[in-house]
Amino acid sequence: TSSIDYVVSSTFPCVYYTIGHGERELPESIKTALELDNVKCDSLSIATQNSIPDDCSLLVIASPVSDLSDAETEILLNYMKDGGKLFLITSYKYTELENLTSITKRYGMKAESSVISETDENYVFSKGSNDILPITKNADKYLSLDSRYLIMPNAHPIVRTKEADEGDLDIKVTFTDLFVTSETSTLLVEGDENESDKDAKGQSYTVGMLARSDESALLWISSADFLDASINISSAGGNFIYATAFMEDLCEKKSPFSIASKTMVENSLTITSAQSGFWAIVITVVIPLIF
Repeated sequence: TSSIDYVVSSTFPCVYYTIGHGERELPESIKTALELDNVKCDSLSIATQNSIPDDCSLLVIASPVSDLSDAETEILLNYMKDGGKLFLITSYKYTELENLTSITKRYGMKAESSVISETDENYVFSKGSNDILPITKNADKYLSLDSRYLIMPNAHPIVRTKEADEGDLDIKVTFTDLFVTSETSTLLVEGDENESDKDAKGQSYTVGMLARSDESALLWISSADFLDASINISSAGGNFIYATAFMEDLCEKKSPFSIASKTMVENSLTITSAQSGFWAIVITVVIPLIF
């Protein structure tokens, strides 16, 4: 149990989430879940620091709306160069933050500002919405998490830079696509949540990517509302469960005594748009015909 873990461990991981750039605060239920697993959690204003604290096991930047200053960027770069771990969540509305982008580009990744439209109803939460149910790829260790859905509203593509594709980065990086859309996904008009780009061709887009270089790592999720409480309820707690698993994994929380048994929300039934359509036909057409 976590209590045994507390007794036998001399040090515990510490997660810091940044403030000062309009970020989303880490939800209380996630903080509680981390603390129950003996992972400390606290806010951090990089602007008031000379460096990222030495006890920082993971830094979370959740949906910033303004850019890092030059001084903050240097502090963050030094942290990453020293083997730091970063969990980044971004919005399609704020993909042009120059200093933050310099961090992702160092790891061979960049954002596209268009919203992804999922046309396969098996991978969208509600018909006509941009609430994607991404395909889990190369993330087998997360699949045991109650088989929960992960919902990513208004996600934007994460792509590798030209330098990454040509092997011309300053550091050696290993890329892992964690979450992708279906092969029939398209893009909406850049900067618009509703208008389809008629020239966009269907293809799969990456919406969750992990980049590792030596001991450092950057895990990127491209949906600003990934940690939104109402979205978490719709996913039957899946979003918060995945987020907690990401953070504990990046913290290298490997205690043999710790048992992940938290419930982030009351269990509820989550069905895709296609499943919803099927059961609507059954209820309104098939059952009346039988009876």
